[in-house]
Amino acid sequence: MKKILLVSFLTLICLVAFPVLAQTKPAKIDTACLQKAVEKRETAIIAAHDAVSTGVKSALEQRKTALNQAWGLAEQKERAKARNTAWTNFRKARQTARKTYNTAVKTAWQTFHTDGKACKVATQGVEPQASDLSTEQL
Repeated sequence: MKKILLVSFLTLICLVAFPVLAQTKPAKIDTACLQKAVEKRETAIIAAHDAVSTGVKSALEQRKTALNQAWGLAEQKERAKARNTAWTNFRKARQTARKTYNTAVKTAWQTFHTDGKACKVATQGVEPQASDLSTEQL
């Protein structure tokens, strides 16, 4: 008896509540505002790519110069030490460039979400996140 009453009650709630939900109009989206937010985000990500490319290129050039100088040394111990230093400096410079890139991309996405709120649009889950695409291993 209790089960029948419970099922009847739940059915009545569904009949009353769901038509009301179906009649609600979707919120109007300010697409121009969101287009500006996307433009801003993508421009920042492109700038981050340019910066990481420049940073890694500079690190490669410095490594090339340091390795050439290292191989010009007469003493084997000095050569080994200079080569190790060249590679260590390169790794640090490349790592710094990648961290700067990741930070810039993360900031771009955070700004996009903030701008989306100003546009009255929930941007979370609308597009793949930065961690999915923009910060892929370079």
